[in-house]
Amino acid sequence: GTRLVYAMAKAGASAANPSRYQLMSYDAKTNQRLQLDHANYFNDIVAAEGAIYYATSNQYSGGVSQFNKIKADGTSKQTLLTSEVWNLLRTDYRTFALSSADKPYTYKLGDSKPNPTAGNYNGSSRLYIDSMDAKRSLWVDTRDGKGTLIVTDIAAQQETIIAQASGLTYPVRWLDKN
Repeated sequence: GTRLVYAMAKAGASAANPSRYQLMSYDAKTNQRLQLDHANYFNDIVAAEGAIYYATSNQYSGGVSQFNKIKADGTSKQTLLTSEVWNLLRTDYRTFALSSADKPYTYKLGDSKPNPTAGNYNGSSRLYIDSMDAKRSLWVDTRDGKGTLIVTDIAAQQETIIAQASGLTYPVRWLDKN
């Protein structure tokens, strides 16, 4: 929509401050800022399907580390896991691999919580760029030594290579819904 989500560090805050970092939302249409959450540190933050997924670290401030979900307007906050999650890695459009302090997890978008998994994910995280009509998403991979632009049909969960070239990389953007 019209919101930009970002993390911000408090100036002069000590390393043990449980509010040293804030997860913020700025609405460009209304010129309003909103604090979505705060933590001693944010290990990772990812936007997916209209929600912000983020991992807080409060290990050094005596708080609880969590994996959370919230909408950019501050509504629908959910704690999905109360454990230190280091990385949120997108393995496909609807799935995250979570590297955690206690064990690896897999999280499917829309689930109420992550599920423990047998092993750590060894791939890289995918950065999906959704089309304006939210029907397709672009991401870039390296295949056969070349940058490969892939479009995912979100409903069908089908991927199609649309370009492959040396040096092809992010950033990629949709200019219109096509």
